[in-house]
Amino acid sequence: MILGLDPGLRTGWALSAGRCGTVDLRSEYAEDQGKAGALFARRLADVIVEHGVCTVVIERPFGRHPSTEFAVYLARRAHEVAYLHHVRRHEFTPSGMKKLVAGDGRAAKAGVMAAVERAGRWAFTSDHEADAAALVFAFERMSAKEAA
Repeated sequence: MILGLDPGLRTGWALSAGRCGTVDLRSEYAEDQGKAGALFARRLADVIVEHGVCTVVIERPFGRHPSTEFAVYLARRAHEVAYLHHVRRHEFTPSGMKKLVAGDGRAAKAGVMAAVERAGRWAFTSDHEADAAALVFAFERMSAKEAA
């Protein structure tokens, strides 16, 4: 099982089996950033164990704006939790993911979402979920190319 993560205050997640969702950390973050990070780590550990996740694919946050700092922190926590559970990890830059999914590293979000929708596996309801599903899809495509 592969788990894709789009880290942020509203973290999108998607499993290769077709389930996806969003973990909303905004209220916990407003209350206590440490609490938000701990909740994220606990939920991630639960998903890894419950679904037998063997690979976590994480979107690498980019930018230097202060709003990106928490996403970077969550990405590092995802690496830590996956490591502690002996799960493989892979990171994609947004452009690397877009290249594999839509054929163009500068593809618009709509093009990426359409490519993931054509795969017919996920019924996402937000951009965060769509990004997480695209990460899984990109990892599967990359793995298939490497195996060929």
